[in-house]
Order: sequence, then structure tokens, then C-alpha cells
Amino acid sequence: MTRTKSVNGKRVDLTAKENAARDLEEAAVISERAEAESAKATRDLSRAEFNGMLAAKGLDAIWTSMQSALTGAAGEDAEELRFQLAANLHATFYNLDATLILVAQFRGLAATVNADYAAMLTDDSITTAWRATVARLDGGTA
Repeated sequence: MTRTKSVNGKRVDLTAKENAARDLEEAAVISERAEAESAKATRDLSRAEFNGMLAAKGLDAIWTSMQSALTGAAGEDAEELRFQLAANLHATFYNLDATLILVAQFRGLAATVNADYAAMLTDDSITTAWRATVARLDGGTA
């Protein structure tokens, strides 16, 4: 499709330079829209929304299993892990980036509790679950 502009009331084709500038403007708008959609799809979750995601994806069982595995474990590392698990389960809101960092800390422990848990706790699987949860809550599709 040929782009035109109005010059003295007449439609005139844009020059190659004007077309290139318009292409850049359009690409920037598309990029901004994509970034906004991505930000919406990974918005923060409330405690109830996060707990719903955990239950829907079976991740709550992993959390509980890790807490059980750490019960009675001695040492500062075990104490820190128990603290992180308990404190983060009762946060007011959850952010995807912070959740991915937290999950990375627990991935090894989860795999020792159950080898199948490792596949459930990849960054990709957590991000996919997060996006699906937002889509479910906001009435869209993941």
C-alpha cells in the first residue's frame, strides 16, 4: 500500500525517506504495545491469586513438601530456607521476577524432595503458569 500525504490539497506519495521514517514510527508503536501487553500478562498477583495459581498448577504440594523436608533440619541454611518459605507464602503481593529469584533458591531442595519437581519449577514453567493465572483472572487467554 502506497502511503500518501496532502500537499496543497493534493495527495502525493511519500518519499522513500518519509516512508522509512513512518516505518520506524510504526515499529516503535508496535513494540510499545507488545511491551505493555507483556507487562499486563505478568502483573503482580495478590496473595489469593498467587495461592490460586499454586493450587491450580500443583505447586502448593511442592511448597508443602519442602517445608516438611526442612522441619527439624539443623543449621543456618535450613533455618534461612524455612524462613524464606514461610515469609514468602504470606506476602501481600507477588511479583514474577522476585518469584523466579526465590524459586531458583529452592529448585535444588525441591528436586531432592521429588525429582519431578525440577521440571515444574523451571523459569519457563513458572512464567507460563503466571501468565495463565493472569489470563484466567483478567478474562483473557494465556
